[in-house]
Amino acid sequence: MLASYTFSKVIDTAPWSTSFIPNSAAEDPNLVQDTLQPNADRALGDANVAHRFVFSGVWDIAYADHASNRVIRTLVGGWSLASITTLQSGRWYSARVNVDLNNDGNRFTDRSPGYGRNTIEGPGLQTVDLRVSKNVRLWHEGTELRFIGEAFNLLNHANFASIQQTPYNYAAATHTFTANSTFGRPLSTLDPRILQVAARITF
Repeated sequence: MLASYTFSKVIDTAPWSTSFIPNSAAEDPNLVQDTLQPNADRALGDANVAHRFVFSGVWDIAYADHASNRVIRTLVGGWSLASITTLQSGRWYSARVNVDLNNDGNRFTDRSPGYGRNTIEGPGLQTVDLRVSKNVRLWHEGTELRFIGEAFNLLNHANFASIQQTPYNYAAATHTFTANSTFGRPLSTLDPRILQVAARITF
């Protein structure tokens, strides 16, 4: 069995401030709000994960591997269980706005009034992966057939990849902000439960 816990804190300015690539769908969210004051974006980094716990274990169920009865040895022996459990806190997001408030041609550099960079914690990650395998000795000594069954995200926990980051919508005609009722809601998820089986011959 192995277990590890990590406590960390990442602080930076927007790390990919490639201001020489304007109006690029890939680069726009990486720019600072004000290129003349990059330190105004100093905050928790996009990669910040405060807490991460990982537990893994392998259990070879070898009680019957050397049983004198071949039928018992074949049915009960050769089993193995392995699992990895991962628990971690959420990443951090900035509160966006639906228009280009600072008039730099890129609305992704704008934050809703009253919010700093990366002040919203997103949902965490919880996943359990399991592997069950069975070894069967074949006709030749040292030759084995292994049947493998694996489940990723065994409990089918909903792990969200992104959330709605816009708390307010700005109306240019009336110069007013209105609350966004979908703020904070999940927009996409990571993989659901995935099952797979395999067979492997070792010789």
